[in-house]
Amino acid sequence: MECLDEPLARELRAALDAVLAGGMATDLFAHAEQVAAIMTVLDRAFRAGGLRCVLVGGGAIEVQAPGVYLSHDIDIVVDGWHLYRRPRARRPRVRPPWVRAYRPALDPR
Repeated sequence: MECLDEPLARELRAALDAVLAGGMATDLFAHAEQVAAIMTVLDRAFRAGGLRCVLVGGGAIEVQAPGVYLSHDIDIVVDGWHLYRRPRARRPRVRPPWVRAYRPALDPR
């Protein structure tokens, strides 16, 4: 996993500062838009490092159904398993000698 390069880090910080300039909104719809904008910044930061993030919990409900629910936090799941997983050696598929292939499309009957 790599760290963010300086120009991208500055750009993301400026975007986050712009979203949070007036604090968190109290209006349900504006708050949902802020949460979505914050997640956009976080997603770009994590993707730059080779990770994926997903908004879960109340924040996800808030973004999907604005005006229905107000969450006071942001819960995310970060997935980087693909970075650490070792590829498994592929074994050749060997059919036992007593098993014959049946292909209905080629069956002459």
